[in-house]
Amino acid sequence: KNTGCAMIYFWKVLERIRDTGLSVRKRVILIMRDLIRQQPQFEHLDKIHLQVLGRITDEEASIQDLVKTCFADFFFCTEKITGSTSSPISEEEASRRTVHLVALHKEIAGNQRLLSQARLLMRGLLTRDTDSKSKGNDTTNIELVRTRNRIAGMICFCLLDNLLQLHEHDDFSDERLLPIVRTLHTFCQIDPKLCVPKDAQSKFAQTLRPYVTFSRDHVSQITESAAAVMQSIISILAEIFPHISRPPSDLVDGLAGDLHAIALQSLDALNQKGRTQIKLNDQRQKQQCLRSLFTVGVVCRFGVETIEACEDTSGITMDLLLVTYVDFLQCGSSMEMKQKALQGCGSIFVVRPSVMLHKCFSSMLKVTLRPDSDKLIKLQSLRNLHDFLQNEEKRMDAAA
Repeated sequence: KNTGCAMIYFWKVLERIRDTGLSVRKRVILIMRDLIRQQPQFEHLDKIHLQVLGRITDEEASIQDLVKTCFADFFFCTEKITGSTSSPISEEEASRRTVHLVALHKEIAGNQRLLSQARLLMRGLLTRDTDSKSKGNDTTNIELVRTRNRIAGMICFCLLDNLLQLHEHDDFSDERLLPIVRTLHTFCQIDPKLCVPKDAQSKFAQTLRPYVTFSRDHVSQITESAAAVMQSIISILAEIFPHISRPPSDLVDGLAGDLHAIALQSLDALNQKGRTQIKLNDQRQKQQCLRSLFTVGVVCRFGVETIEACEDTSGITMDLLLVTYVDFLQCGSSMEMKQKALQGCGSIFVVRPSVMLHKCFSSMLKVTLRPDSDKLIKLQSLRNLHDFLQNEEKRMDAAA
């Protein structure tokens, strides 16, 4: 309980979070939780968040449960606010938590396993627990989830404000923008309605739209960070738009025009690269290829009419795109490029289910799920199957 002592021996104590003793690991996590509660301005909070989150993969279920409790305590608990207010936390506190969440996402960006675990953890905290046994517990759980979602909504607004504030500084860069956008994307994946407030449903889409326009006009200046930012923003828009009841016509027309232009640029880029130029050494060309593979996949998924309408002028058909994706999957110069190609194949499978019955794709699926296949490829293959089955279920529900 003496946080002053814990601060003095902070690094030595934190090292024991990976101790072989179960009781030691538990005690360290509890010490870190108490330290954050009593010292919210402690300079190494981000390190604590990262180390505690890392124990979500602990072999002991009790440790995993403790991590979930602490994570909820770190980011989604209420606070006592003086004065009359209906907010569960103050705007200042929401801003503080936002900064630490962004820092956490920045640290785990390269660890797909931990990133997925963090997303699952946040989903569990922000969605209703259907395993509640009694009506009383169920009522308590519903109210708790509602409060956490209100806090999550405040954090999403803070993320949006951070995006706007970045443009007011001279040191603005895609590298600084990326962790903010990725954090916002995580919340959208959990519940898109967090970014569709009732009183201003189009606010997030209107704020993000200029980034799409900028990407359209600066395709030749694409970098790795810029490509990742663009991918996250398009994914966010794809998540939230179905929940906007009456999007402004100028927003819809503007986004449609921007995405149509980006799609044509991406289709042309893929067509030019071809199978003989897949092994790219130039970093800029590689990033352009990754961006094109992703963008065309999104267009295939949500705007296949755009591709079919441009077949006569562009000479690019769905069959040609499918062959191109398979070529990149088989001969891509990096695992990231192969993953993006497999993701594109998955988008085509959703809109053209009959393609999955082709013999070559049956063989391809088996190869991607072999025990010796790269984890990134296996994960993407399973995502493709999940998206396909989910879409087929929606079709059957609509036809019933």
